[in-house]
Amino acid sequence: MDQVTFETMWRMSTESETQHLFLRLPQLELYAEPDKAGPESILNLYPSYEPISEKELPSFAKSGCKFETITIDTPNYLLHLMNTFKSKGGNVIRAHVQHISQAIDGGFGVPKPDAVVVCAGIGARTLGGVEDTHVYPIRGQTVLVKAPWIKFGRTCGSTDGTWTYIIPRRSGDVIVGGIKVENDWCVILSLASFSCKNEFDGLNE
Repeated sequence: MDQVTFETMWRMSTESETQHLFLRLPQLELYAEPDKAGPESILNLYPSYEPISEKELPSFAKSGCKFETITIDTPNYLLHLMNTFKSKGGNVIRAHVQHISQAIDGGFGVPKPDAVVVCAGIGARTLGGVEDTHVYPIRGQTVLVKAPWIKFGRTCGSTDGTWTYIIPRRSGDVIVGGIKVENDWCVILSLASFSCKNEFDGLNE
C-alpha cells in the first residue's frame, strides 16, 4: 500500500491539476540506530535511494540515507479530496454520533450503508459500540514557519523514539518538529516541552 500510494502521489505531483498540492524534494534521513537504512528498508521504493556511508554521517547518527520524495500541502490537499468526493456524487452529512449503530443502521436520513469506516481517533474510547479503551493520545507540537527558500527535507531520529524534522510545503510553509509524549491529555501549548533551538541543533550538525 505504501508503494502504491507513493507512486500515485508522485504521478499527481507532475499533473497540471494537482501538481500545486505537492513539492518534490531531496530528503535526508539520519538515525540513532545502526543498519536502519539497509537494503531491506521500505525507503528503497523511493527514487534515487542511497544509504549514507559511515564516514559521511554526523557524529550523532549511526546510519542514514538520502532519496527523492514529495511533501503534501495538507490543507489544500484535503480540500482537493473533498471536492473530488463531491464531484463524484458524494454527500457530506455532519451529525453528532452517540453510537456506531446510528451509522450502521442508516441513520441521519441516509440509506443503510454497505460498509462503515470508523475514523474516530481518540473518540473511539467513548463512541458507543466501539469503546476502545486501548486508544490513548500521543501529544505532539510543531512550529509552522514561512520559509519558501527551503526546498529540502531533513529527519533525525533519537534513541528515545522521538524525531526532529523539517518538512517544506509547495506553499512556502515549513513544518518544524517535534515532540512525542505518550498518554498526555494536555491540550495547551507548552513552550517548556518544545525548544526551536533543540529541534534545530541536530539538523544543523
